[in-house]
Amino acid sequence: MSSLVEYLPQRGGFQVDLAREWVIKASKFCNLRCKYCYEWTELGERERMSLSLWAKILDTIRELSERTERATGLAPTDAIVWHGGEPTALPKSYLEDVVRLQREKFPQAWFESGRIKNRIQTNLYALSDDKLEFLKRNDFGIGVSFDVVPGARLDTRGAPTEERVLANVRRLEADGITPKFLVVIAAHTAQSIDHVYEFLREHGQPCRLLPLFDGPAERPLDGVAADRATINLALMHMFRRWFEDDCPFPIRLFDEYLTVVVLKMLGLARGFRYDRRMIGDKILVVNLDGRVYQPCTDYSDEFALGNLSSQSIDEIFASARYDRSLERDDEIRRAVCEPCEYFGACGAKEMFMVNDGGASQRRCMTAQPLFRAIEQYLREQGVNARMLSSYVPDALQELGYSGSDQPEGRLPNGSRQSSPAPCQA
Repeated sequence: MSSLVEYLPQRGGFQVDLAREWVIKASKFCNLRCKYCYEWTELGERERMSLSLWAKILDTIRELSERTERATGLAPTDAIVWHGGEPTALPKSYLEDVVRLQREKFPQAWFESGRIKNRIQTNLYALSDDKLEFLKRNDFGIGVSFDVVPGARLDTRGAPTEERVLANVRRLEADGITPKFLVVIAAHTAQSIDHVYEFLREHGQPCRLLPLFDGPAERPLDGVAADRATINLALMHMFRRWFEDDCPFPIRLFDEYLTVVVLKMLGLARGFRYDRRMIGDKILVVNLDGRVYQPCTDYSDEFALGNLSSQSIDEIFASARYDRSLERDDEIRRAVCEPCEYFGACGAKEMFMVNDGGASQRRCMTAQPLFRAIEQYLREQGVNARMLSSYVPDALQELGYSGSDQPEGRLPNGSRQSSPAPCQA
């Protein structure tokens, strides 16, 4: 119980902050053929994002960052997440050109303070010494997509990749770099969930579990496809092990889900709901051609918010497309989130953070079933509201939580109808 008390204030879950992620699809080309990849139909394409488009994105990042600082008096942070495809398959000269462009666009102090941070999501299958030196020299955060067990992440000949990737993980660690792991939970990992957990526990770094996601029909999902019940049972099994080990390292989804359940049991609600009119867009995905998307939506024209190759960010935020995206969020929130017993504690965020098909079916496929399973498990362990009330520090309320009967909190100038959220103002 003491570990839970210490854990909750550190893992406050969703709060209104001034951080934003820009997930940049610099190229779709990849040296692997992971069976579940949502970029499956484009993995052989060599085209890369132009430097002129990069320049527009970087100008946009700086413009919004400075605007946020003027509106709030606080310095925001922006993470530039290199995504693909496989970003390390890009030529080193291209990587150097983009970072050189960043240095031209942003003050050096922003890099030194962490106001601007580069991160790369890589399969780590092939990493030359010169590219490793580049990543280290430019202080890239490194996320490794690695399922621990074979079955899904194959090379272009259909051979397993785990042994080679693990050797490269050891190279990073020997060089003083601690990668964060992203594991897809599907049929192959669900049936080996204890082995997956033990690997993650051994490394002890923050990691993310990603339930199997939607993608093109052409994907060869043999040995990978699993129904939601199977995936959720595997996640819950890992949660029990993690909780019984005293939550030794952060795992997204578990840290957020545990916080939601405890808040609900205490009758507390988040001060802010997941409403982009109020909090702005915390994650924006920029595709190879400049089209901008919310996270966890497909690349169809229907879901594009606009295009940075031909529009300013203000034109995108003021567009009919952007308004329609807000209306879609509203509809999902009304149909799925507001009737849920965890709505006050969750704030609807988790519905929009997975691409598991739930949005199109108007069902919460992952978060709600796990919230209920986690609450039942805690109660079976003797954890109840009275116990939590006597243990959980007042710091939770300082993080922005209030009694569930309190009115919903708002950021200053938060309503987009009258004024944009401060981080987009």
